[in-house]
Amino acid sequence: MSKSLIAAASLFLTCAVPAHAGGWQEWTTPVAFSSEGEATGARGYLTVEASVNPDGCPSMDTRTYRVDGSNKKGQYIIAAILMAIAEGKELQAQIQGCDDLGHPMLTGVRIRP
Repeated sequence: MSKSLIAAASLFLTCAVPAHAGGWQEWTTPVAFSSEGEATGARGYLTVEASVNPDGCPSMDTRTYRVDGSNKKGQYIIAAILMAIAEGKELQAQIQGCDDLGHPMLTGVRIRP
């Protein structure tokens, strides 16, 4: 296989993978949680100390992430967030995309022991 073909294949593979900056973020301290809007609990908002906006969401408040509490996974995430706030523990947020109001979406959480 020629060097130019290998270089072309490498370039193609590099460009073919969609760019997505979301995923697991650095550890941070949760400072507040609020639930508002629909009766389903679909609009929960976590505010943290660090300002992170990996997907370039248009919200001006880059310290607030949306949690969809209308399903079991979201309810478990909210319970973990509230525990972290109550116990003063750091958390690590998994961010994937933006919601309809421009906030980063929190899709996973880890609590530092």
